[in-house]
Amino acid sequence: MPQFQIDSGLPVYPAGLTDEDAGLVLPVYRAVNSIAQQLSTLTGSVQYSSTELGQLDPFIGLQSSRTNKITATAGETLVYGNIVNLYVDAGSIKARKADALLLRPAHGIVDNPAGIAVGSTGQIVFMSGRGGGMAGTILGATYYLSTGGTVQLSAPTVDGVLTQVVGIGLDAGGIWLNIVPVSRVAIDVEALVTTAGYIDTHSLHTRYADGTYEDILLRTVDNTPPPPG
Repeated sequence: MPQFQIDSGLPVYPAGLTDEDAGLVLPVYRAVNSIAQQLSTLTGSVQYSSTELGQLDPFIGLQSSRTNKITATAGETLVYGNIVNLYVDAGSIKARKADALLLRPAHGIVDNPAGIAVGSTGQIVFMSGRGGGMAGTILGATYYLSTGGTVQLSAPTVDGVLTQVVGIGLDAGGIWLNIVPVSRVAIDVEALVTTAGYIDTHSLHTRYADGTYEDILLRTVDNTPPPPG
C-alpha cells in the first residue's frame, strides 16, 4: 500500500468513542485523511513499493500540468493536443493553432479531451507541463513547432519560418512542454559566394528563430583579368 508522507494526525477510525459518536465524526476523519493523501500525491510525497511502481503511469510524478493552466476562448475549433498561440481580441485571451509558417509562436497545448469549440472557453497548459493529447511521440526526442497546431522532429531550414522548441516526447505519455519563447536569436549562419561577371560577392546569410533573416556583406572580389600586354 502507498505510504503517504503527509500525515493528517488522525487515525483511520476514531478511538474511545461510542459507536453513535464515532459515526458522527467518522466522515470528518475520512475527509481530513483524504485531503492529506491528495496533498501527498500532488507534492510527490508518496512512497510506492516496486510492485506498485510497476503498475503506475510512469509519468505520474509530472504534476505541473495540473497547475500551469490558463483559460482561453477558442478563436477557431481546437482539438485535444493542439499546440496553440495565444492572443488578445477585444480584451479577451483567445487561442488559435500555433503555426511556424504563419509566424504564430506556441504558448501552450489544449488540455480539454473533448477539444474546444470555436467561441467556447477551455483550459490550456501554459508554456510548461505534461500534454496528454499527443500520444505516440518518441521518448526523449525534441519537438519543434510545425503548422496547424502540430509539431515536428526536425528544426525548419528555410527562411521566413519560426524555429521554436516546443517540448520533449514522452512516448504514450504525450509530450512534456518546455516551450522556448521566440526571440531574434541566430540559429543558422551560411557563408555565400555569388558571382556576377568577374565580381565575387562574399556574404553571410543568417536566419533567426523569429523567422527573420538577413545577408551581411563581407567583401567583394574583382576578378577582372588585366588588359593584355
